[in-house]
Amino acid sequence: MALPLILALVTGCASSKGAQDSSKTDDKSKSEENDKYDGPKAFDDVIKDDFDKDEGVFIVYRDDTKYYYEIPDDQLGREFLMVTRIAKTATNFSWGGTKANTQTLRWVRQGDKILLRIVGYTNVADEEDPIYQAVRNSNVEPILNAFDIEAYNADTTGVIIEVTDL
Repeated sequence: MALPLILALVTGCASSKGAQDSSKTDDKSKSEENDKYDGPKAFDDVIKDDFDKDEGVFIVYRDDTKYYYEIPDDQLGREFLMVTRIAKTATNFSWGGTKANTQTLRWVRQGDKILLRIVGYTNVADEEDPIYQAVRNSNVEPILNAFDIEAYNADTTGVIIEVTDL
């Protein structure tokens, strides 16, 4: 009676080990793919003429599989309010359009990367107060995501990043 149970456990452990090993291989290939970044390319090498274009604060380019943001240099370092709303729900669970979260975000350039940071206002001080720098140094802005700069826009007043995974 105990033998079938033991065999099932051993078989289950062996199959999950194989799954873990294959995920390590997938992670390795993803990290190798990320290591291939050679710096920004020409705009036309990244953004093709057949991409859909949507203009707003950022220009969004889209093809069948990828999304790109064109972020103007004058928008880097500015704060953006992000409101997350529930689009659809199950019946009698909640309401579509209900606010789920509100965050302040900042896009920051660091070398050939664009960092998306979460801005916090738990502790604040006026810029004129002597304690301002200490308060600023005590508030770490966590990095939500880091993006490689894929290209510069045509007149080099902005950067192109791929945001598909975001």
